[in-house]
Amino acid sequence: MTTYVEIAAPGSFASWPAGMEAEMRANRMNGIVGSVLVSETDMLRVWHLSIPPGKRCTFHRHVLDYFWTCHTHG
Repeated sequence: MTTYVEIAAPGSFASWPAGMEAEMRANRMNGIVGSVLVSETDMLRVWHLSIPPGKRCTFHRHVLDYFWTCHTHG
């Protein structure tokens, strides 16, 4: 059985844009951390991530250890 604990104090997201807190809560178990899953084993997932200028990736959860490398300025 998994138990989740709220760690943010009430009002912590008051300054966030409308809808962003709901997006975060809706994606709290989202394991999709990139645009394309390139390779996967029990211990490792390799993702390509492409974020267009002025955009951001959605909220997600890292379920494995991770590192990232940026191949272009950004």
